[in-house]
Amino acid sequence: MVYLKEPLSAFLSVLTMKYFSVIPYEAPDFYGQDFRRNPVGTGPFKFKLWEEGTKLVLLKNEKYFEYDGKNRLPYLDAVTISFVKDRETAFMELLNGKYDMLSGADAFNINEVLDKNGDLQPEYNSKFILQKQNYLKTDYLGILVDENIDIVKKSPLKIKALRKAINYGFDRVKMVKFFRKNIGYPATAGFIPNGMPSFNEKIVKGYNYNPDKVRQLLIEAGFPDGKDLPEITLHTTDNYLEQTEFIQSQLAENNIKVNISVDKPVVLRQAVAACEYNLFKKSWVGDYADEENFMHLFYSKNFAPVGSNYTHYKNPEFDVLYEKYCANKTVR
Repeated sequence: MVYLKEPLSAFLSVLTMKYFSVIPYEAPDFYGQDFRRNPVGTGPFKFKLWEEGTKLVLLKNEKYFEYDGKNRLPYLDAVTISFVKDRETAFMELLNGKYDMLSGADAFNINEVLDKNGDLQPEYNSKFILQKQNYLKTDYLGILVDENIDIVKKSPLKIKALRKAINYGFDRVKMVKFFRKNIGYPATAGFIPNGMPSFNEKIVKGYNYNPDKVRQLLIEAGFPDGKDLPEITLHTTDNYLEQTEFIQSQLAENNIKVNISVDKPVVLRQAVAACEYNLFKKSWVGDYADEENFMHLFYSKNFAPVGSNYTHYKNPEFDVLYEKYCANKTVR
């Protein structure tokens, strides 16, 4: 039995996350904080070895409950998972036969491996099998807007018209086509990704590339044609460098100068959570298939570092609608 302090319409979806897998209470009671290195479950494989950040080894669970009709699953005796930080290295090891598969488009250079339709280039067709599936994820530029924070007070990004100018200043459609090989959809209709019931391009009007709008907004912000506008630093990681360089180039054409700072992923995560960056490139993956999982990034009670509202966005009207949605899932 589970008792909730308040209604949560997404509760059943939340329960589908791995964090809520059923485990014997004796295991965490026995291992305590070290349970993460001594997992106990009912899956097809058993934990054998974990060299954190390097390798994970799983052995066949001889008592796994599923069959293919005659034979007990799984077929494999073991699985080894290697954690390779450099995607070029990972792909070369795949080509050399060291690995059997790579997981996720970010694990290799899609511009080299995939064609414009997101399919394998001819030279790789006979070597690999490409498997695709839907993935709830939104890549975004985060802008810190909390004027109680010193770096916001000193930044031109505190001006709403400038933030809007940046949104109109680069072509999402072109970026997805040429830098993602049409893997995904341009985010021209808000933050919630395509595939969710609330995604509706007819109702939600987001941002499209519009240089005329940029010019008007720069005047409104007090920087006509970019005059006297300080250079803005955009923080990113190596995986998103090509995309951010494209954004940098297009914004420069629209008189908005951007400097790119490439950080290690752990550095970026910590700095964003601590509200140390005005502008950053980040992504959000839907842990469960409910719009609430994306909307809570804008709920004022979720301010970072306690929650995932990394921009410190605050809008009382949004908070009310969000709470109503969480309670009964009727607000669209």
